[in-house]
Amino acid sequence: MILSAPLPDTFTTTYLDATGQDATHEGPDDLVLDTPELRTWLAAQVIESRYALVQHSAPIRITAEQIISGELDFTRLASIRRTMAGQRLQPQPQATGKAPKAPASGKAKADPRTRKTTPPKDTRPTETTPVTTP
Repeated sequence: MILSAPLPDTFTTTYLDATGQDATHEGPDDLVLDTPELRTWLAAQVIESRYALVQHSAPIRITAEQIISGELDFTRLASIRRTMAGQRLQPQPQATGKAPKAPASGKAKADPRTRKTTPPKDTRPTETTPVTTP
């Protein structure tokens, strides 16, 4: 439990956002009772923020000392990295097979059932080279 009382003032704080840029936040100010529980909770919030930033590819620096001291969990960081690598390696969604619509022009188009298309002479027909026979 955090004990606090609202103050009539506002505060402005500077922080590092998810893109690694300095950002500011302005909000209502509170008077907070400093307790060991509050400090423990704040420390946990700082660590969770680091994990969230790492998970979203923010340019945050992780040191060996943070891992060795137990401040950051090696297994959790490795899991985040493995998940991120898996997301980068997933195949991109395939096209739906529908050709994009061309902008309307004043010319009338030939009936696709009667139009004959052939691939260039030096290539073989593939899935991406449509060949229509009458």
